[in-house]
Amino acid sequence: MLISCAKESFTVGVEPEDGDRIYADGDEVIRGWIRIKLSEEGPEALRTGQFTRGEAATGDGDIDEVAAALGATEVRRVFRDGGRFAERRRRYGLHLWYDIRFDEEIPVSRAGAEFAALPGVAYAEPVYRIQRLDAAAIPAEALYEPPVPAAEEGQWPFDDPMLSQQWHYYNDGTISGTEAGADMNLFEGWKTTAGSPAVIVAVTDSGVQFDHEDLAANMWVNEAELNGTEGVDDDGNGYVDDIYGWNFVRDSGTIVPEDHGTHVAGTVAAVNNNGIGVCGVAGGTGNGDGARIMSMQIFEGDESVSDTNAECFVYAADNGAVISQNSWTWTRLSSLPRAYDEAFDYFIENAGMDDSDGDGVNDRQTGPMKGGIIICAAGNSGGRIEYPAADARCVAVTAMGATFKLEAYSNRGAEADIMAPGGVKAANSKRRVWSTVADNDYAAMYGTSMACPHVSGVAALIIAEYGQEGFTAEQCREILLRAYRPVGGLADDDAELGVLGVGLLDAGAAFVADPQSQPGVVEFGSMQVSGNTVSVPWRVPADGNGNAVAQFVVEYAPKEGGGTPGVEYGCR
Repeated sequence: MLISCAKESFTVGVEPEDGDRIYADGDEVIRGWIRIKLSEEGPEALRTGQFTRGEAATGDGDIDEVAAALGATEVRRVFRDGGRFAERRRRYGLHLWYDIRFDEEIPVSRAGAEFAALPGVAYAEPVYRIQRLDAAAIPAEALYEPPVPAAEEGQWPFDDPMLSQQWHYYNDGTISGTEAGADMNLFEGWKTTAGSPAVIVAVTDSGVQFDHEDLAANMWVNEAELNGTEGVDDDGNGYVDDIYGWNFVRDSGTIVPEDHGTHVAGTVAAVNNNGIGVCGVAGGTGNGDGARIMSMQIFEGDESVSDTNAECFVYAADNGAVISQNSWTWTRLSSLPRAYDEAFDYFIENAGMDDSDGDGVNDRQTGPMKGGIIICAAGNSGGRIEYPAADARCVAVTAMGATFKLEAYSNRGAEADIMAPGGVKAANSKRRVWSTVADNDYAAMYGTSMACPHVSGVAALIIAEYGQEGFTAEQCREILLRAYRPVGGLADDDAELGVLGVGLLDAGAAFVADPQSQPGVVEFGSMQVSGNTVSVPWRVPADGNGNAVAQFVVEYAPKEGGGTPGVEYGCR
């Protein structure tokens, strides 16, 4: 990764195992910007703002000298003070991060090396370019078929007319090209809970249409700002007029609705049982009881906030979100940028908690969960798991089509945690994921972007059911990653089993009671030997809940000594 300590040179590249090389002056970074973190022994703060080229006036002589030589024209904070959360943010060192704008003709590697050499600078790193995981949307009217009335089938739990087309929730195999059961088993999960307004999901994406007919009732609303004075930080959180979240592109509370973020939000928590549109995984029962969506806008049109959306994780934690939903990536990074590393820690450790006396130390739990969980799309290039999903603190989501198989576009690898329905790439396919889009509309899209919010929705269901004083993010993650069905024998080949995650997301499995008993004794069949291959069939009984065994371990060793014993894992 392109970071450095003050006494080390700025590293221009790293050589990952697959041979890719990342350059500080390549397409992965934003030219003309460098990010630095001041050391604890360095200047307490820098003066921010714009200034004449070559006349930097940050208040630190060493930094000013380097900045002037690089033609710097602007210094800005990466993280705001945070209003009443200022001391908590300072405790994590977030006040020490700055972005410096300099002459775009000068290599980023040179700027990084010169700033990193200063005694008052702890780290220097490029500003990385983030990537949308976009896929063209198919409008609802292009593929719309009359829904199956609930009265006729007796199987639809809610009256939303497009629910019968959301095969990713319940797949009976009637749509051509799908396989019955290749879904997230959501109807079974809904028998336990359909969501809770206490659970806030931060959708870090393009803007969510907050007044969409099928989303408005489940939007997070900052009541103090909604009912306060325009242009005033009514709730003291350091942001003005942040009613539905924050637009990090404009650095304002003005959320600009776009399709991608609205689609992701609809999968998480479109309003259920309201007689219109689609259903959301944690959209409630139509009685104001769905999870709440907070819009963290990091894309707008062709513009993005590059990677300065690190602040959105901090904002989300400070304002009540306990789930961070992320359908975007960087490309070709080999580790998380340092500013994100600290922002992730902040979210994971502070979500659902409050520092009521402002001393920087949490003193009470205010949310349904102590701490936060970060859920990320794996990427759509068919290659390795990209960051941020590849970070061990995140839940990395791969994508299934509609037949239990890992889709070719889905990234994959050992870092994968779980697979969820993402739909197929084929044009005009009914096998894509149906959800809300901007302009009060609905559309079908595909990708790990679409798979990821299914997992975030199930996390919201888990918290809705189990959340209480003392319930932790670690417990949520543990339940989430056992909420799956094994796909051994169903995937394209056994090689997929080690790279798609534990298995296929299963909402019903999140609420399976402890069977209080282990599966029965394994019954072995006849061994078959062919060349250097040995086939050993066996019958594995279900557990006390009637569920199949998710994983088995086979240990083997030479019969008469010599050779090397081994262990094999399977049936995932």
